[in-house]
Amino acid sequence: YLVKCDKQNPDKHQYDDLLKELIRNSYEIVKAKYKNMIRNFIAIDFETANQHPSSVCSVGLVIVRGGRVVDTFYSLIKPEPNFYSYFCQQVHGLSRCDTDHAPIFPRVWQEIEQHILQVFPAEQADIPVIPFV
Repeated sequence: YLVKCDKQNPDKHQYDDLLKELIRNSYEIVKAKYKNMIRNFIAIDFETANQHPSSVCSVGLVIVRGGRVVDTFYSLIKPEPNFYSYFCQQVHGLSRCDTDHAPIFPRVWQEIEQHILQVFPAEQADIPVIPFV
């Protein structure tokens, strides 16, 4: 799109209208192009207790199949090593008292695998190994 403006007397409303039209048209183009591309996926969000990648203290999981959320899962996890940095606590609000009695990551991962395999059977999907945990 080429926006033509009178540089000596720009019309803000005209510019705003053109910008809105550009955004609307761009959205429609992207929506049409990618509407069927990402319909099956698993989103996993980890929070860590400190700077160590192995210090996972919570995990959230959303499974989408055919463009619809079909399963969710959340668990607190006892981190290894079990200490919380100030920065991480400020990000997610969790502390040691929240996770001292939580299961460790390998137990929680077994539950996550079951959720994944219920929706995506083993012959349809590879479950990647998480390298740090």
